[in-house]
Amino acid sequence: STIVTLSLLFIIDAFAGGFVMQAFLSYFYEKRFDFKFDDLGSILFVCNIIGGISGVISSKLVKKIGALATMIFTHLPSNIFLILIGLTSVDASYLAIIFLFLRFCISQMDVPARQTYVSMVVSSSERSAANGITNIVRSVGLSLSFPILGIFYGYDPKSTMFVVPFFIAGGLKIFYDLTLGVCFLWNKKKQE
Repeated sequence: STIVTLSLLFIIDAFAGGFVMQAFLSYFYEKRFDFKFDDLGSILFVCNIIGGISGVISSKLVKKIGALATMIFTHLPSNIFLILIGLTSVDASYLAIIFLFLRFCISQMDVPARQTYVSMVVSSSERSAANGITNIVRSVGLSLSFPILGIFYGYDPKSTMFVVPFFIAGGLKIFYDLTLGVCFLWNKKKQE
């Protein structure tokens, strides 16, 4: 039942993540803020380096506060930054870049923590299957968002509708974080 619950939550998280894939981010920044693609390539390069470093730091955080707490407490603020990108005015592109960098500083910290947590909640003989199942459902969730995201590509880049994917993604991801906390952290405290 734990893997089923986690899988349902992971589908929501991955579905939401599909709305802010790097291809869409590039398109968004190019169309809304008139960035050049070569500049965006450099920006996303730095963002991914930052994300990689944060993944290494994540393991230290897992040891200190636990895998589940690391998942929630790093993922939640990163999704607030995601919503802030959508709220950024067309003439404040520098803010949209700052929020993107801040998001990448912590947004990937939940990945190693998530894999650790899934491995912790099942027996050693079930770890491979549990990680396989949760990865498959994440792929399914991710693919479901693409047809919906395509709708928003058709709107004027300066319009409010063009930024709706950031609100969908941020809102669903925050729902995921809070639900994960209620389902697992709260229940854990209740049992203690």
